Amino acid sequence: MIERCVFGWNVDEDQLLLDSVKRYKIGGIIVYRKNIRNNFQDFLSSIKKNSINKDIIIAVDQEGGEVRRFRDEDIFVMSARDASELLNPIQYEISVEYMAQKLKKIGITLILAPVVDLVFFENSILYNRSYGTIHDTIKFSNGFLNGLKKAGMAGTLKHFFGYGLLPNDPHKEDFIIKDEPNIQLILEPFTDAVKNGFNGFIMSAHTKFQGEVITYSHSWLSQFLKNNLNFKGKIITDDLMMAAAGNYSLKKKVEMALDAGNDYCIISGNLKDSLAELK
Repeated sequence: MIERCVFGWNVDEDQLLLDSVKRYKIGGIIVYRKNIRNNFQDFLSSIKKNSINKDIIIAVDQEGGEVRRFRDEDIFVMSARDASELLNPIQYEISVEYMAQKLKKIGITLILAPVVDLVFFENSILYNRSYGTIHDTIKFSNGFLNGLKKAGMAGTLKHFFGYGLLPNDPHKEDFIIKDEPNIQLILEPFTDAVKNGFNGFIMSAHTKFQGEVITYSHSWLSQFLKNNLNFKGKIITDDLMMAAAGNYSLKKKVEMALDAGNDYCIISGNLKDSLAELK
């Protein structure tokens, strides 16, 4: 189970993380702003060197705008909303490629972006993180992915699906969407990308639709994405510590997510407690 999890860690858990990758075949780690410090590139190099999982994932949310863990000016990419209004897709692609080259040098192997949610509320937490119209979403997310590809970096289409349909914050509360006439529209960025050969990562969302949470839905992840669309990449959950992921034990969440068809589970927070429950 641990080999299918991507863990966060606290600022005082660097040594624990280093010891853990030597002892357990950890699937990956996710870098938050709090973890980044002096000589961080050397730290990530030590993680890779000492990990018994030689394919360990080192992921980061680096969408652009305000959602960027690395704040260096030379790694800056503007937000999705600003990019779609101020740039053309080629300009955007070039800036993303440069950012990804810098992050790859630091040791990052997976960028948890772009956001391809279609947002229907200006007060949504995703408003500035989204591109706008379906046309712009497909066009600019392709630019983002092309930039990553040129840099040799993996990317993640997120969130599958529905976070843009309500103004709620799934970090803090359940995210329940009812029968929705826009479902086919919000699926289009995913279906278009997969049909055009995208085989990176797709992030499952903790939206509850027609009685089931997508993260735990075999019908949406295994049947729709993997079987119907023939998606050949990997599915990774949104953070299982979010409120919308439910009040189950961590072990139960991971079990349900993997059974549904997720290949990896993101778990933020206290590494010591997470490992204790899952190992």
